[in-house]
Formats: sequence, C-alpha cells, structure tokens
Amino acid sequence: VDVSVDAIYRKVEGVYYAGRMSEYEWGRKLSDFVKRVQNRVATGDFKFERPELMLRTKAVGEGCQPKFRCISAYRNLEDRVILSIANKCLTSKLDGLLSNNSYAFRIGKKSPVARAVGKIIDFRKCFKAAPLYVAECDIVKFFDTIEHAAVLKIFEGVCDKEQLGNKAKALVKAFLESYDVRDIMSSGFWDKLAKTGDWD
Repeated sequence: VDVSVDAIYRKVEGVYYAGRMSEYEWGRKLSDFVKRVQNRVATGDFKFERPELMLRTKAVGEGCQPKFRCISAYRNLEDRVILSIANKCLTSKLDGLLSNNSYAFRIGKKSPVARAVGKIIDFRKCFKAAPLYVAECDIVKFFDTIEHAAVLKIFEGVCDKEQLGNKAKALVKAFLESYDVRDIMSSGFWDKLAKTGDWD
C-alpha cells in the first residue's frame, strides 16, 4: 500500500486513543506484540536470538578490490524493539559520564565529525598563534575483539554507581551473550566470507 509511515502512525495512534484496537486484526496483533515485549521487560526475559551475520561492502577507492564489513542483524522484532529502547535509555542515562573528547554515539543532532571539527575551530579561535595538530584514530575491529567479560565488569560498576539496577545488568549481559565474533569461525558464513576476495 502506497502510504507514508506518518500516515500509518497517525492511524494507529487515532485507533489506540479511541480505544478501538480490538476492532482490527492488525490492532489485536499489535496489542499482543506490545504486551509480549512489556512482559519480557517486566520479567527480565532478555534472552536474545542469535543475530544473522551479513556482509556489507565498505567504500574503497576506484580500481580497488572491494572490502567488506561484517554486520550482525537481529531478525526477531521483539528483540529489536527491546534493544532499540534499551539503547536510547542507556545512552541518555550514561552520556554525561563520557569524555567531552569522545564524539561517537553521543546525544544530540550534530554528527561526530561536526562536533570534532567544531572543537578544532574553537581551539583555533582561542589560540591563533599556537601550532595546530589533528589526528584521527580508529581501532580496527574494536567492537569485534573487546573482551565481553571486561565490558560487563565495567558496566556493572557503572550500574552500581548510577543506581541503574539489576535489570540493566541482565539486559547488557544477555546482549553480549547473543553474539560472539567466534560465531563466524564456526558457521557457513566463514566460507562465504572467504570467497569475497579481500576481507582483511
């Protein structure tokens, strides 16, 4: 059906606030879905299905052999909703603990690059005569290789300090347990990856 997401949202919102969800099959299914998600969160049922591993082409220069990034996609819609809401909630609660010099995955409309460039411009305005050096750093495969036990230990300490409770700990633990880079080594995905050329 050729309708916009906004039109669908307005329709669902109107039916919901009119108390007429049960009159529609989609309304009953949506209500059941929401109840299942709410029940999982209320009971702390945070066991997530293994994500599907996919290859995405990375941008490379003209004439270069393609390179690929491994993406893990959660296909279970309940899992995706819970993880998405948890991400927004934790980002909001923990943003103030991060360094002002850390730009990725922060709250706000500005892109990480725009924030970093803005900081450089501010520095230049204050210190016009001082030498200015800029370095961009990237830790290759950082999220794939960081030890989950280390992440969990640090996060649990933050939860205790910020009084986030055991549910936040359980959710992040379940998320970390849902995917391990070693899954690639023990799946047919490895064969697929090996055939794509330069995946280093």
